[in-house]
Amino acid sequence: MKLYEIDAEILSIAEHLINEETGEINPVAEAEIAQLEQEKETKLVHLGLFVKNTTAFIEASKAEEKRLRERRQSAEKRIEWLKKYLLDNLNGENVNLPQLQISTRTSRAVEIDPWTDIPALAKRHPDLVNVTYTPRKKELKEFIEQSGVSWEGIRIIERKSITIK
Repeated sequence: MKLYEIDAEILSIAEHLINEETGEINPVAEAEIAQLEQEKETKLVHLGLFVKNTTAFIEASKAEEKRLRERRQSAEKRIEWLKKYLLDNLNGENVNLPQLQISTRTSRAVEIDPWTDIPALAKRHPDLVNVTYTPRKKELKEFIEQSGVSWEGIRIIERKSITIK
C-alpha cells in the first residue's frame, strides 16, 4: 500500500531499518539515515510520510487478519457443531467406510462452575491451584502519584511519543 511518494533513497533505507527475521534495528540503516545529505526538513517529511504509509499498511493488515480470523472461527464453529451432531447420532458406534473412519471414545475432564470458591480451594490445597499476580499499572501509578509511596523495582518513568497525521 502506497499513499505517498517518498524519496527513493530514504525509502530504501527505511525499509531495511528493521531486520524482519529478528525484529532488531539494523545499525547500518540507522547510520545511513543519519548520514543522508538532505535538508533536515526534507528528510523529516519523507520519514514522516514513510510512517504514514507503514501505518496504513498495518491498519489494512489488521483488517485482513480480523476478516480471516472471523472466517476461521466460523469454520471452527461449523466443525464443532457437525462433530457434536455426529457424536449424538452415532450412539457410541464406530463407522468404518472406504472414504472415512469415525470412532468415538469416552474421556473424563474436570468441570468447574463459575461460582466455585477457588480461593478457599487454594488455601486448603495450594498444590491444586495456580495463582498469578498481575499489577494494575494504572492504579499503581495513581497511588504512587497521590501518596508518594513506592516499592523497589516499581517507578514512574517519563516517555516521549510522536503523532503523525
